[in-house]
Amino acid sequence: MADELADCGRWGMTERSDTQSGEDLARMVAASLQGALEAMLRRNTESGRLPLIRTLRSQMERVLAEAPVTGDPVKAIALRTRMAALFDAEFSRMEAIELDGKEV
Repeated sequence: MADELADCGRWGMTERSDTQSGEDLARMVAASLQGALEAMLRRNTESGRLPLIRTLRSQMERVLAEAPVTGDPVKAIALRTRMAALFDAEFSRMEAIELDGKEV
């Protein structure tokens, strides 16, 4: 799983993504999580999706907390906060699908 999150850790929290629209970032988050989840599922077919989603959520929380802050710290922290909210929303959506069996 560390491999799936390695790219996330390389982002750093810089303002370079500050110019992306919220919609662009939301799509990037959804695509990143889907790709990481699919890679995890290929290696671990026994535990099912929900435990993997929850593991991925906890790992992403750690990555966001520990990613280096570079550049303007105010912009970097604002971006980190924005990304945390987007990841939380996407994880919640993915968990709801698994629990309820329907798209949210």
